[in-house]
Amino acid sequence: MSSPLALPSGRESLVLVLRPMAIVAGVLLLYALTPVNAGPAAVAAVLSSLASIGLLVWIVVRQTRRIARHAEPAVAAVEALALLGTLFVLSFSMTYVALSASDPASFSQPVDKVAAIYFSMTIMSTVGFGDIVAVSDVARMTVVVQMIANLVLLALVVRIITEVTRWARAQRTPAAGTPGDAPDAD
Repeated sequence: MSSPLALPSGRESLVLVLRPMAIVAGVLLLYALTPVNAGPAAVAAVLSSLASIGLLVWIVVRQTRRIARHAEPAVAAVEALALLGTLFVLSFSMTYVALSASDPASFSQPVDKVAAIYFSMTIMSTVGFGDIVAVSDVARMTVVVQMIANLVLLALVVRIITEVTRWARAQRTPAAGTPGDAPDAD
């Protein structure tokens, strides 16, 4: 009997690495192809943030169900975290692009899609280099929303996915001491 933590070999290992990368690449492609709406700054920021958070909550629910039913819960969890992390950063990035497009004075410099990913990642990682700064009140409040959402993502979502993965793995692992688990005594 193999260990529950045994790593697959060959093609399975390649799929384990490539599938999350493909998920991230696909989401990045969708981000790059999505048109930017330059509507009123406050409306665009609020609607974009609310829609993004709602979408992320829906995806968390769907992914936790998928993890619970998946034959390899840890694999499903890695894929879920790759998807959720990417969507999280890109959803706020798109909000920052829309803010900058509707009001160029929202930030210390113009924010395009690449700069928005960079800015969103510096906020998420709490690095905050200071080269791009939220200047308008709407932009600052959007950054505050991202900071709060960062804490929720790290504290709650990662915890939920970890616990569902543990539960699902425990459901697939025979309990110690059940008949048939004992080695043959010859």
